[in-house]
Amino acid sequence: RVVICLYTTETVEAVLKQMEDGLRQAQIIIDTTTGDPTQTAALGARLAEREVEYLESPIAASSVQTRAGEAVALVAGSRKAYEACNDISELSMF
Repeated sequence: RVVICLYTTETVEAVLKQMEDGLRQAQIIIDTTTGDPTQTAALGARLAEREVEYLESPIAASSVQTRAGEAVALVAGSRKAYEACNDISELSMF
């Protein structure tokens, strides 16, 4: 699993392009960037073509709220990928 949190969807795409050779089937990318919904959906579709799982999970909170454990993460993606990350969700990330 790889967790990323960057400024924009364009930045996420650029970083994943640099990681392209290292991406593998069944790997899970958890993207906590608050990005553009249309671009994010397209990114998820491109990763799915390579059989890479993608969870979009923007966090609704300020940095202070996040550090205090008061953040809410909205998760979109396959149930299989989500369930494979249950150990992270137990840490109150999801």
